[in-house]
Amino acid sequence: MSSIKNVFFLLFCLLHLFLSNSIIGQSAEVFVKILEQKSKKEIDNAKILFYSDGSITQVVRSDFQGQFVINSQKKLDSLVIYKIGYKRVALLKNELREVIYLVEMPTNINEVIITGQIVPGNKYQSPFKLKYFNKQDIQNKQATNLANFLNSESNFQITQDPILGSKVSLYGMTGQDIKILKDGIPIIGRLNGSIDLSQILLNDIDRIEIVDGPLSVIYGTNATGGVINLITKTREQNAHKISLSSYAESIGVLNLNAEYGFNYKNNQMRFGLGRNVFLGWDPYAVSLRYTVKPVWRDVSWNPKEQYFANLSYLVNFKHKNTLHFKAEGFWDNILDKQNPSSAYQTTVLDYQYLTTRYSVGASYNNSNLSNVELLTSLYYNYFDRNTQYKSQNLLYNDNRLLSSTNEIYHNIFLRSTCRYEGDNKLFKIISGIESNFNDGLGSKINNGEASILSIAVFSMLNYQFSEKFFVQPGLRYEYNSNYLTPIAPTFNFRYNPFPILSTRFSYSRGYRTPEIKELYFNFVDNNHNIKGNPNLKTENNDNLQIGFDFKQKTDKSLINFTSSFTFTLINKNDAIEIVPINTSTNEFMYNNIGKLNSYGIILDNNIKYQNLKFTFGATMVGVSKHFSNTLNQIDQILWTPSINFNINYLFKKMDTRCNLLIKYTEKNTYPVLNPLNNKVELSSIQDYFMVDFNVGKKFFKNSLDVVLGIKNI
Repeated sequence: MSSIKNVFFLLFCLLHLFLSNSIIGQSAEVFVKILEQKSKKEIDNAKILFYSDGSITQVVRSDFQGQFVINSQKKLDSLVIYKIGYKRVALLKNELREVIYLVEMPTNINEVIITGQIVPGNKYQSPFKLKYFNKQDIQNKQATNLANFLNSESNFQITQDPILGSKVSLYGMTGQDIKILKDGIPIIGRLNGSIDLSQILLNDIDRIEIVDGPLSVIYGTNATGGVINLITKTREQNAHKISLSSYAESIGVLNLNAEYGFNYKNNQMRFGLGRNVFLGWDPYAVSLRYTVKPVWRDVSWNPKEQYFANLSYLVNFKHKNTLHFKAEGFWDNILDKQNPSSAYQTTVLDYQYLTTRYSVGASYNNSNLSNVELLTSLYYNYFDRNTQYKSQNLLYNDNRLLSSTNEIYHNIFLRSTCRYEGDNKLFKIISGIESNFNDGLGSKINNGEASILSIAVFSMLNYQFSEKFFVQPGLRYEYNSNYLTPIAPTFNFRYNPFPILSTRFSYSRGYRTPEIKELYFNFVDNNHNIKGNPNLKTENNDNLQIGFDFKQKTDKSLINFTSSFTFTLINKNDAIEIVPINTSTNEFMYNNIGKLNSYGIILDNNIKYQNLKFTFGATMVGVSKHFSNTLNQIDQILWTPSINFNINYLFKKMDTRCNLLIKYTEKNTYPVLNPLNNKVELSSIQDYFMVDFNVGKKFFKNSLDVVLGIKNI
C-alpha cells in the first residue's frame, strides 16, 4: 500500500513540476516577466516575436515592469526575445517560464542610443558617428557641468569668456551650430550664439549621447555640426532612495546637492536640488596685486553662485502608455568686480549678471501597438538675463544699485513623432511635426519685443537591403515667420563588407535661421559692444561625412577593441559671425561674412581588457573662410591638431577606481577681419596641455562613494 502511495506521490510531483515549468495552457492570458540575469532588474521595451508554422504571427514589447502577455488560445510554436545590449533568447512553447532571464553582452559597444535614431539601437545600426557616455563615465571624469566633461574630448574645444561663460566648438564650428538637448528638448538661452556650458549641470544626467555630424533633417536649425543630448534618469528601482553628494576644489569650488526618489506601483518620482559656489580665480592675481594695482579685484574667472532644482514624475498606464512630467529651475549669479584706477579711489563700478532659467512640460509615450510608437512632448521654457550696474564702496563694503537691464525669452516647444518598425526589421520610418515659438522682451531688443514662429514636418526611413547594407534618406520642410527656409534633404547609408569592418556615408543639406539676438539684440557692457543685424540672411550648408568602424569579430575575446575613423566636410554659405565694425569704440555686429569651410579628421580607439579601459583619440580640424567685400583673402586651410588619452582601471579586490585624463591641443590659428584696413588677418589661441587624475572608492555596500583627485596637473 505504501508503495502505491509513493507512486502516486511521484506522479503528483512530476505533474506539478511540468505545470510549473510550462505556463501555456494554464489560463487564457499568461503574464511573463523579463529580468536581467545578474541584477534581476526588469527589462522594458524588449521585442518579442511569436512564431507559428515558421512565420511571425505577433510582435509585442515588454512594459515598464518587464512583462508581456501570452494568449494561450492563439497558436504558438516558439518565440524570440530581442533587446539591444543583451543576448538573444529563443524558446520553444514547452520551454516557456513565468520569468525569463536575459544575459547582458560582455562589451560596451552595444549601448542603446536614441538620439537621431529611427528606433533605439547601437551605433552600428546608424549611419551617423555616435558617442555614448554612461553615468560611470561622467563620474570617472568628475565633471560637474557639460563644459568640464567635453573639455577632455579630442574633437571638442572649450573657450572661456568671463561674462558669457564656456563656449564649445566642434569641427571648427561654433556653438551656434551645435544643438544641445535635454531629454530631446532644446535648451534655450544662447548668449552671442552659444549656450554657456558651465550652466548645464550633470547632477541628474544618466547618460550623454553625441552625434558628430549633420542632423538638420530631424532637429532643424542649429544642428549643422552635431547634437548633444543629455538623458536624465527617470526610472527608480528602489521603493525609496536618498542620495547626497558634494564636490570641492582647492581654488574655491564647493558644490552640494541632494536627491530623493521613490517607486510605488505605477508611479516613479525623483526630486533634486543643490547649490554650486565658485569664489573666482586668476592665475596672476597674487603677483599683480603687488606690482600693478594697490587693490586687485578683477579676476580672469569671475566668482559665481548657482542654485538648481528639478522634479521628474513618471506615470505608467496600462497598455504600455507613459506620461512623464518634468519641471526644472536654474539660477546663476556672476559678479564682475572692477579695479580702482588709483590707491585713492574709494568707489568702483561693478557688474552683476543674474540668469534665471525655467523649463516645465510633459511627454506622452504610446507604444501599445506592436510596431508603432507615438511620442508627443510639449514644453514651456523661460530664460531671463538681468544685468545690474552697482556702485561699490571699497571702504565701507556696501554697494548701491545704479541701473539694471533685462532680456527675457519665452519659448513654447511642441514635437510629435511616430516611429514604425516592420516585423521583418527591414523597414523603419520616423515622421513628425515640430513647432517652435520664441518671444524676446527687453530694453536691449529693438522696439522692446520680437518673436519668431517656426513649424516643420520631417520624415526619415531606413531600408535594410541585406544584413550588410542599408540606406537612410530623409526630408524636412520648415515654415518660418521671418525667413524663407530651404528644403533640407539627407541621404545616408552603411555597408558592412566584413564582420570586423563597417563603412558609413552621410550627406545633408542643412540650414540655420538667424535668432532673435542676432537680429534685434544690442549687448553693451564694459567688455562687449555687440549689435544685432535685422538684415541677416539664412545660412545654408552642405555636409558630407565618411566613416569606417572597426570592431572585434567576437564578444568572447579577452580584449574588447573598437576603432573609428571619420572624415567630415562642412561647406557653409552666408555664414553668420560677429565682426568688428569700429575699433575705436570696440563695436561689433552680427553679419553674413561669406563662406566657411570646415574639415574634420577624427580617429577614436577604445580598448577594454578585464578591469582596464583605455581610450585614445586624435583629431585634425581645418578651417578656411572667404570674407565678402575685402581687399585680400587667406585661402589656405588652417589646421589644429589635438590628442587625448583616457585611462580607467578598477582594482577589483579593493573596489578602487583610478582615472587619468590627458589632452593636448596645438595652437589654434584662425582668420579675422580687420576693420581698419578691411583686410583679413590671422589671430590665434595658444596651445594648452591638461592632465587630471582621481581615485575613487566605495564604502558601506556602495552607499558611500569617495573620490580624491588633482585637476590641471
